[in-house]
Amino acid sequence: MDRELNKPVAKTSLEKRNLREDKPFRKTSVNTAEVERLEQMMNVMNQPDEGDSEIQQLNGMLDKILDVQHPERVQQKLEQVSNANRKRMLSVSSHR
Repeated sequence: MDRELNKPVAKTSLEKRNLREDKPFRKTSVNTAEVERLEQMMNVMNQPDEGDSEIQQLNGMLDKILDVQHPERVQQKLEQVSNANRKRMLSVSSHR
């Protein structure tokens, strides 16, 4: 029985992993040009979208094509504008 108690204890896989993690980390070289490029890309992505003028022109042209293909769209737009203008219209009366 004493012989079993005096036996060295085998380390568990968790203990082995912890020993590996205690080793000092290797320093890796960081390319500052790449880091700056990534930061610039992130800044561009975080800026508000002002819209590309070419994209806006294409959207306008596509809207016109859809209007030609579907005349009811034009009628709906005219009705919406008319309804919006009615709310702003003032009555005019003539006094003679």
